[in-house]
Amino acid sequence: MMLKMRIAILILVLETVAFLATSPCAAQSVSGDAEGYVDGGVFLYHLDMPDYAPLAARNGSPTLTAVSSIAVSGDDPEGALGSLTMGWRTATPLFFELSGRTFSDDTQTEANLYPAAYGAPRVGYYSLTGTRGAYGTIGFAHVNTECSFSESGGRILGGYAIDLGEDLVLSPVIGFEVMEIGQEYALDYASSTGNRMWLREEVDAGYRGALVGLRLQARKGAFLADVRGLVGWYTVRAEYDGTMRVESDYTDALSLSENDCATGLELSAELSRQWGDWTIGVQGGVRYLSYVPEIVASTKGTMGDAVNGEPTHLGGDDSKAFSLGLKLGYSF
Repeated sequence: MMLKMRIAILILVLETVAFLATSPCAAQSVSGDAEGYVDGGVFLYHLDMPDYAPLAARNGSPTLTAVSSIAVSGDDPEGALGSLTMGWRTATPLFFELSGRTFSDDTQTEANLYPAAYGAPRVGYYSLTGTRGAYGTIGFAHVNTECSFSESGGRILGGYAIDLGEDLVLSPVIGFEVMEIGQEYALDYASSTGNRMWLREEVDAGYRGALVGLRLQARKGAFLADVRGLVGWYTVRAEYDGTMRVESDYTDALSLSENDCATGLELSAELSRQWGDWTIGVQGGVRYLSYVPEIVASTKGTMGDAVNGEPTHLGGDDSKAFSLGLKLGYSF
C-alpha cells in the first residue's frame, strides 16, 4: 500500500510541475483587492517512526548480557489526518497563512517470542533503571503490545508574490512552526515459565522552529496548480516517562528529558478547480525530519557482565511522512 501511495504522490507532483511549466493562463494576481480564504483537508497519512524494542534476547549465567533488542511494535502509524488553513491576501503582493493539523493512530499486536529465533538462550528484559533484577525465559514469552501515536502542529507563514511572466507567480515564504509528536506504549509480558511483567512508556517531543521556502502557482481557466517546498530548523524537547511492574517482585520507574535539534524538508503539490468562491482539489506531500526520539531499552542488570550495560535512555532516528487527500476551500 505504501509503494502505491508514494507512486501516486510522485505522479501528482510531476503532473503539477508539468502543468506549471506549460500553463498559458494567469495565476493568482500579485496585487488587487484584499481577499480572505479558508480551506480544510482530509488526508491518508503515513508516519515512519522508530521501532519499539523494549525486550532483549539475552544470555544466561554467568554473563547475563543482552544479545540483541526485540522489536514488538506493529506497522508504522497510518490513518486520517485533518488540516485547516486560514489565509489573507492583501491588496499588495503580501499574503499570510495560519494553518493547523492533527493525526492519531492506535495499534495492537500479539506475538509469541522464542529465544531460538534470536540466536540466544533466553528472551526477557532488564529493569528501566538497571538497578533491579532482570528476567529471561528459556521457553517462550507471550507479548501483547498497544501503541498510540499522535501528531499535531500549527504554523504561520508570510509570503511575497512575484510575477514571473508567462502567467507564473513565485512566492518566497518565511514562517514559524510549532509541532508535537507523541508515542505511548503499553506492554504485557507473560513467559511460559511463570514470569509476568507490565510496562508503560511514553515519550513526547515538542518542536519549535523557523521555516523558509518557495511557492509556485499557475492558473489555467478554473484550474489552479500549486507547488510548495519548505525547509525548517527546529529545537526539540523530548520528555520520557516509564513504569515497569514485575509481578510479586518490584516496580521500577524512570523519567528523562533531552534537548536536541532537527532539520525538516517538505514538498507538496496541489491541483484544484474553482466554482465561484469555492475550490476543491487533491493534494499530496512528503516530509522528512532528521530527528524523532527513540526509546532505547535497558541492557543494564545487577549481576554478571550486565552491570556494564546501559539503563533505558533516549536515542534518535530520522522520520519520513507521506500524505494524499482532498481539500475544500472558500474565498471571501
